[in-house]
Amino acid sequence: MGNLLRCCCPPEPPENVQNKKERKIVRFFMVGTGAAGKTTVVRQLKCLCKERPRSYKAYDEDWEQIPIENIFTEQEMTQFRKVIRNNIINAVYNLIHQTTQWGHTHNAEESAQRIIQTVDRADVEGKGSFNMNIPSTMGADILAVLKEPSIADTLRVHDKMARKWHIEDGTLHFLCEEQITRLFDDEAELTTTDIVHSRYPTTDIQDFRFSIGKMNIQIHDMGGQPTELVKLPEFFNHWVTQDREGYKNFVLFVTSMADFNVPDEDEPSRTALERSVKILERILNEDAVQQCGLLIFFNKQDRFNEIATILQTTEEGRDEIKKFLGDTMKKGTRETSNSCSSAYKAVQMPRRNWTPGNARSELYTTL
Repeated sequence: MGNLLRCCCPPEPPENVQNKKERKIVRFFMVGTGAAGKTTVVRQLKCLCKERPRSYKAYDEDWEQIPIENIFTEQEMTQFRKVIRNNIINAVYNLIHQTTQWGHTHNAEESAQRIIQTVDRADVEGKGSFNMNIPSTMGADILAVLKEPSIADTLRVHDKMARKWHIEDGTLHFLCEEQITRLFDDEAELTTTDIVHSRYPTTDIQDFRFSIGKMNIQIHDMGGQPTELVKLPEFFNHWVTQDREGYKNFVLFVTSMADFNVPDEDEPSRTALERSVKILERILNEDAVQQCGLLIFFNKQDRFNEIATILQTTEEGRDEIKKFLGDTMKKGTRETSNSCSSAYKAVQMPRRNWTPGNARSELYTTL
């Protein structure tokens, strides 16, 4: 991440004495669709601050350095454990329902019912999908269900599950016996990897401050849920008014490459990636954007590669690649559809001229 930021906006030579008010800051207004991985970028930076403190540092709102032991507070770690258990039980709940809808049976009926009742009861009580209090004893029920052959078969083809029963990419990391046994042990400590893979929707807008070497960066993380995106003009205009001398401002648009063949929840006739295009176009129509740089982060390349590799093994899958990416693939590749790297390049290729007026626009695929 540091190399990319240095390439697009190299820091000014450090001064011997620098007043906080004169601090040079690279500011990012980070936006994108829900579950694209925006907040994961922030969590990864926080983890780097713990693991590589000489190069990465985190700061509070007054640009006072946050001690390593306080980067993730005890309260946050408790919340992460709760969120991860919620992520896991929701994923298994979805696996149970998808397996049943596909007409398959399993023998872990009692465990499955306890999981279903827990999630359904939380919904009735208005707790939602992220605020359930899941006891450690539920780990045994989750393992019993996941060990069922029909459930395991559904998990293997999770990318074919209905959108309603979709499993978050990060949660897939937790759906194995080793991880569940550890995460449902109240005495086990969470790792930075656990934190990065946890999923909790961002609401409103949050500010984060870091330094990478001598460069200071500030990230404004805006929620990507539809209820949050309607606030985009208000949030963005407020962010622009906070511009100061010495600031360099960028819109950091995050989108998931893995959504290239995923139907949009609100409009199934288009893909979730095409929905991202619409949101980006809306952003670029904002007058205030014209004086900002633009970076596009195509996230989840690993999931994209996994999906494309699986699709290439069958004629039906190759047709699916051509259906969604054919317009942007070269003729030779379109005819064979046997190159994952070519599909990767195709999904990155803009289908419209996204450069807004005189804005400095750069396209990057990795952070």
